[in-house]
Amino acid sequence: MVILLTSSLSWSSAPSKYLRRKEAYQRPFGYFSVVDSFKIFNSMVKPILCYASHIWGYEYVDTIESIHNKFGKSILYVRKTTNTCMVREECGRLPLCTTYYINCIRYLCNSLTMSLHRHPKQCI
Repeated sequence: MVILLTSSLSWSSAPSKYLRRKEAYQRPFGYFSVVDSFKIFNSMVKPILCYASHIWGYEYVDTIESIHNKFGKSILYVRKTTNTCMVREECGRLPLCTTYYINCIRYLCNSLTMSLHRHPKQCI
């Protein structure tokens, strides 16, 4: 089953006849612009993908990037074989691995600068 988010922000399951053509399903609900689509991605999907990234480290970066790339290609309605760099440039996006790297570095810096004599309630 595929769940789609409509422009009225309601969740619904997509019937199989609409899975063949995304445009045919999206037409009755209106179209999201690329900017609005990535705002929804940043607010709903990115927090889930980046959850506890400072703990995971770099282990799942390739998997997360593939999800981000598939989303960008589906928003632009291009083929799966389209160059990822071209899609990112067209959308004006940076790879999500930058968020991962920043989270890891912040976590490391915070742990290095912590006091050794902290109260137990001050733990992260």
